[in-house]
Amino acid sequence: MINTEKGSIHVKGSTTELLTDLSIIIKSLHDNLSKDLGPEISKEMITEAVNVGFLSEDEVHKKLNEAKMELLMKIFGRMV
Repeated sequence: MINTEKGSIHVKGSTTELLTDLSIIIKSLHDNLSKDLGPEISKEMITEAVNVGFLSEDEVHKKLNEAKMELLMKIFGRMV
């Protein structure tokens, strides 16, 4: 069983149960995201989210800062 709410998570069950739940979650997300974004973009976004899940906290903060800087550069040009 995997329950999440507002960034908190509760995980309980055997390895098989948890991996089954994860697979169902990914399938459902992919189906829903594909409706709006198409299957390829959906797959890319989910894959990136999974990859972020394997990062350390420091790596996550670094990645967020890089994304913020990239966004600012797109908005304001090379002024940042």
